[in-house]
Amino acid sequence: PLYYWLDNWSYSFFLQGFIFISGYLYGIQLPKKKAKGLYNIKEELKKKFHRLMIPSLLFSSLYIVLFREGEGWRTPYKIINGVGHLWFLPTLFGCFVCLLLIDRWGIKPKIVILFSLLFSLIPLQGLPIRFDMVCKYFIFFYIAYLGSGVNLLDKIPKKYII
Repeated sequence: PLYYWLDNWSYSFFLQGFIFISGYLYGIQLPKKKAKGLYNIKEELKKKFHRLMIPSLLFSSLYIVLFREGEGWRTPYKIINGVGHLWFLPTLFGCFVCLLLIDRWGIKPKIVILFSLLFSLIPLQGLPIRFDMVCKYFIFFYIAYLGSGVNLLDKIPKKYII
C-alpha cells in the first residue's frame, strides 16, 4: 500500500517537473543567445524540431512496426503525435514553439499566464501535434522560463545564507 501511494504521489508531478526543468533551462539559455547575437527564431525552431520531433517521428515509426500499433490511414497521424510514451516529445516541442512565438510577439507575461492557466483547465482532446497536452503543461514551462532570470540568492540577506 505504501508503494502504491508513493507511486501515485510522485506521478502527480513527475511530467510537470520535466516540463518545468526544460522551461527553466531554456530561460537561462535564451537571453545568453540574444546577448551574443546568436538568436534567430527560424534557427531555434529548426534546432528544436531536429532535437525533439525527428527522434519522435523515427521512434514512433519503429514502435508501430515492432508492436503492430498501426491503424491504417490514421497511422501517420499517430506517428506525428508520438506513439505510446513518445507523446512527450511533440508536447515539449509545442511548448518551445509557443514560447518562441510569445517572445517574438512581445506578449506580456501576465496575459500569457492568464491564458495558459485558462487553457490548462479546459479539457481539450485530440488536437494535432499534442497541442492538447501543450495547453495542459505550458503553464509549468512558462513559469519556469520566467523564473530562470531571478537569482534567489540575491533576494536572501547574506547573513541568512551564511
